[in-house]
Amino acid sequence: MPLSTMAVAILDHLAAVTDQKKPGWPSKGLVFTTTGRTPISGFSRAKSHLDAAMLKTAKAQSVEVGKEPE
Repeated sequence: MPLSTMAVAILDHLAAVTDQKKPGWPSKGLVFTTTGRTPISGFSRAKSHLDAAMLKTAKAQSVEVGKEPE
């Protein structure tokens, strides 16, 4: 997917800060990856964890104000 000029500028800046000897970032391949070889994945599992944490917080807040947590 092509990136906007601003996105490219941000990646250029981050690459220069991270690797002074070899500034720049790959113009081919994956830019956003968790392993360096595959695209980002695991959104469903992350969403499940987030939903569980939000439900726990909502229940705790209900109890704090004297309401039923369910």
